[in-house]
Amino acid sequence: MSDLQAPSAWDITSAKGGVLNKYIDDVNQALKAQNVARKQLLSKQGTVEAKKQRLATHYGIDLSQPCAAPSVPRPKPITVDEKIGEAQWAWARQLAQEWVETEAAGKRFVLDVNKNENYPSLPDDVLRPLRDLFPDRCIPDSSPAMGDRDRIVSLIGAAHSGDMGSYKQLQALFPPASAAPTTGSVGIDVSPFTTSFIATPPTQSTSFSPPVSHDPPPSLLNAVTACNDDIEVLKRPTDIRGAIMQVRDGTVGRLRAKYGPAKGRDTHKIWQALGQQISKREHLHHDLEEEFGGDLERFIQYFTYTGK
Repeated sequence: MSDLQAPSAWDITSAKGGVLNKYIDDVNQALKAQNVARKQLLSKQGTVEAKKQRLATHYGIDLSQPCAAPSVPRPKPITVDEKIGEAQWAWARQLAQEWVETEAAGKRFVLDVNKNENYPSLPDDVLRPLRDLFPDRCIPDSSPAMGDRDRIVSLIGAAHSGDMGSYKQLQALFPPASAAPTTGSVGIDVSPFTTSFIATPPTQSTSFSPPVSHDPPPSLLNAVTACNDDIEVLKRPTDIRGAIMQVRDGTVGRLRAKYGPAKGRDTHKIWQALGQQISKREHLHHDLEEEFGGDLERFIQYFTYTGK
């Protein structure tokens, strides 16, 4: 092992996927330090029970024997996923604290968006198809939306193929020239080109207005109408619970089977955009099952901001 003591029989039998992987990583790190052959390293592939048995064999532990919980619980090792998750949410906690402190001082909390020249540039292979899709819009040479270039490219490809969901997402990111404000501060349901907006402290009842929908050009409308009866849309959930329920009620699995990779056929034209949405929900559900034992209420509570 590394700097951690060897896990007990109780540690191994009570551990779930992420913790077992951490135990295996510690074993392999120690073996590598001893220049052990690669084939002797423990594999993280297989079922949870298979991983437990590998660890038990390595430490000479008989898992068939009864084992009691320790009187003093051993600190749970921090997994790689937990470290990543903590880093991802750190900025949100800091922002929320600044928000609460600003409001408590009787001031307005303002998120400043810097000038457009500080935004990522839109390359020609993105600008041209965007301007073809939205001839009535003012598509700038740079946009905050390009912080996630792969997503924008996927949305453009799906929109050109007739996916209305992707088209509407692009509508929200690139509004008509008449809808883009020039100066000042406006409410939170604003376009990406707003110079700043005034925020309201977060509450559980807070809701955001959906972007205004605009009619697609005739070419896209015809394509969508032609396949309207065949295309099934993955609705956007309002919260984490909604995303999990889309997995549990079979919606995610059905759409993967219908549009995703399968033997003997190509993926559907909307999969480039839909596949990302499907994967995010599947990963979220995997974390729920592996790290929270399927306890949805505890999982949701973990991600709920309490303001304390």
